[in-house]
Amino acid sequence: MNEGKKDELIRMLREDLGSAPPAISPGDTFTISGNGNSAFIANHSTVHVHHRPKVIANIRPGEVHISHEQAARLKTLVLAAVRATSRSYQAVWTALHEHMVVPQYRLIPAAAFNDAVRQLERWIHTGRLSA
Repeated sequence: MNEGKKDELIRMLREDLGSAPPAISPGDTFTISGNGNSAFIANHSTVHVHHRPKVIANIRPGEVHISHEQAARLKTLVLAAVRATSRSYQAVWTALHEHMVVPQYRLIPAAAFNDAVRQLERWIHTGRLSA
């Protein structure tokens, strides 16, 4: 950052903060977080802005996604897989999410329910989480 831009940034910070900003030395790294959707990371006078928009899933049970009954069946199979594989509940759910390529099991497409059941039954039968 050239000196003019740096001075302008310091002036703007002083106006916003009402006082001098903290001293910044080469090599200092600062993380300023906002409302969970943005992160600002400054390093060596360079500022990187990372914006993560909040995504809200529209779960439609039975219509697009698995039904409540199908979700209950998957929960039962996950518990059986936990017992069969000696893995944690979270590990089995994570493996299922990765296999089905969904962030949460309620977003498994209704058309893919049988694939999810087959995968869980495979893990129960083999006693290990594998493809």
